[in-house]
Amino acid sequence: MKDPRALVIHLVYSFDVGGLENGIVNLVNSMPSSRFRHMVVALTRCAPEFCSRILRDDVEFVSLEKSPGHGVKLYPRLYRLFADLKPAVVHTRNLAALEAVVPAWMAGVPVRIHGEHGWDLSDPGGTRSKYRLIRRLYRPFVSHYVALSGHISEYLARGVGVSGSSLTRICNGVDVRRFAPPHDSCRAMLGGSPFNTSDLLVVGTVGRLQAVKDQVTLVKAFAHSLVLLGSAGDKLRLSIVGDGPLRPDVEAEIRRAGLGDRIWLAGKRADVPEVMQALDLFVLPS
Repeated sequence: MKDPRALVIHLVYSFDVGGLENGIVNLVNSMPSSRFRHMVVALTRCAPEFCSRILRDDVEFVSLEKSPGHGVKLYPRLYRLFADLKPAVVHTRNLAALEAVVPAWMAGVPVRIHGEHGWDLSDPGGTRSKYRLIRRLYRPFVSHYVALSGHISEYLARGVGVSGSSLTRICNGVDVRRFAPPHDSCRAMLGGSPFNTSDLLVVGTVGRLQAVKDQVTLVKAFAHSLVLLGSAGDKLRLSIVGDGPLRPDVEAEIRRAGLGDRIWLAGKRADVPEVMQALDLFVLPS
């Protein structure tokens, strides 16, 4: 018997720890299962540990194991996937996955949504004409665009030529029931943290360890702050939560600064609200 629920295929470059990917997790977990089915397709890989954050057991994950470069070789496979499954929506995210809208269009997918979530490290602010041209070339194959900020919305409208009727700005929301200060307004203790004494001042950040997030600069800034503060900074500590390809560089900078006892690399954590409650000050180095 054919499933009457609409199938939404979320197509990303990779499905692993990250803000964009966590947004997909929240969407899938919160959308009514009586109306929508979901599939996550990664051009490269779906990380099993991260996939477990999706609480529904009817979601399929597909890893295409794409090699570096343009994904035109994947077009036949993507076309067959879309033609066989007949999704109601294919939702691509960011430039790295934008090319998938072409086989989706060829397969007759009625709604092809593309979301832009932020800037690439090689194109901060969206100034590179090459990337604007690429987005313009794919524009006819996109039904509707979603921008996560006013800046990106303006870039798509002015730089890419997306019409107002085809563009919606949807900023990320925050669940204030989960992300709220501790009840007593004092820094909470956190399992596994080496900084669980109340006399410390804990600064921290949460994010995937990658160049665009720039945790290396945060380590440098922390080290510089300790020099400026002198003995007044004896109680200052830094927690960096997250993992990713930049980790070796962050570790090297910590060693170079000789701050292994002052900086905690926490790695991946599934308890981000609790992590936030265990900070006195949050820093965003991105």
